[in-house]
Amino acid sequence: MGEVIEASIISSNRTLYKELLLFVRDFTKIKSVNCELHRLDDWRYSNECRLDSLSEIDQWVDSKIITISEKNDIGSIGVNIEKEGDKFIYDVWHNPKNEIDAAKYSEFKEKTISVLRSVQFEMACIGREISVDYSKGYGYVAEKARGIDCIIALESIEEIYHISEKISLRKKKPEYYVI
Repeated sequence: MGEVIEASIISSNRTLYKELLLFVRDFTKIKSVNCELHRLDDWRYSNECRLDSLSEIDQWVDSKIITISEKNDIGSIGVNIEKEGDKFIYDVWHNPKNEIDAAKYSEFKEKTISVLRSVQFEMACIGREISVDYSKGYGYVAEKARGIDCIIALESIEEIYHISEKISLRKKKPEYYVI
């Protein structure tokens, strides 16, 4: 498989996964051959249980981690959902069979930002093989998240947390957009 490109998004919208799944399906043009839905207690996969349909997610999204993955012969896509406090963290990802070229990666960033302009979110990070920990605060994310090439935040988040100042402390500065 190629390198995973992904976006990590924090939002109070508990059903944002529906729009994100449509987005990543459309972006990749993957027609699912194999869709897997799981709920689990933690990222060690404790009490992992398979779900039978997307309609079951709403029943579990407030109390379990949900993983949605689809794959076919050109790669795999997915959306992971984890509730943290009163927010939901969505990781939308694409793992192609081959490496993604710069033009396709730029298109992923642009289309992700376009989707974010039309949905309820607070902050998002886009990159390759990213590691984002929102539990330590938005400032921490802006300064310490790994693998990110782009950060998008609402204007209200910038005003409160001064994301641009935190980004300035990074050696490799990601693109930054305030919406």
